[in-house]
Amino acid sequence: MHRSGHLGITLILAAPIILFLELPLGIVVAGTMVVFTRIPDKDQKLDFLPGINHRGVTHTLLFAVLCGAIMLYGTSYATDLFWTDLVRFLSADLVPSQEQFSMLVGIGAFLGIISHILGDVITVGSKRYGVVITPYWPISKRIVRFGWCYASNKKWNLGFLILGLLLSGVALLFRIQPLATRFSPGIAF
Repeated sequence: MHRSGHLGITLILAAPIILFLELPLGIVVAGTMVVFTRIPDKDQKLDFLPGINHRGVTHTLLFAVLCGAIMLYGTSYATDLFWTDLVRFLSADLVPSQEQFSMLVGIGAFLGIISHILGDVITVGSKRYGVVITPYWPISKRIVRFGWCYASNKKWNLGFLILGLLLSGVALLFRIQPLATRFSPGIAF
């Protein structure tokens, strides 16, 4: 997948999270997912390092777990420096607890990497050029590939982006709109 396709798949996966978590919590997870969905492709800029190739170690479940853990602990440490000021600045209702926030950022980082891997797994890939996904590495070198489309297919990329924007947008609107006005015909007495 290209950038737009990865973003779309991430937004598709974020839509139920936005819908079912309380509003600030869902936005924290979805926002972190969007930020982290592009991280695995940074391997293209590091391919001069030994052992680093595109769709290699950065496209594994191990990498997703490591990113989630680093963000959980890193956010926990970083928020120690400013959390009380943030709670004072914003309404206490809008700010989750420090522990919740750190956990949500860690989960969002993990899910962002997973959504990226999913986006690449649905593509054809190319064993000839070494562009395959082995998401279970180092436990298994099993290649996972659905082969539904080429990564460069503009229709698939745009389709995922449009669907992701629609689903996450509807989820956000549904979450924002008060429950009492969701199903009323718009007539107030």
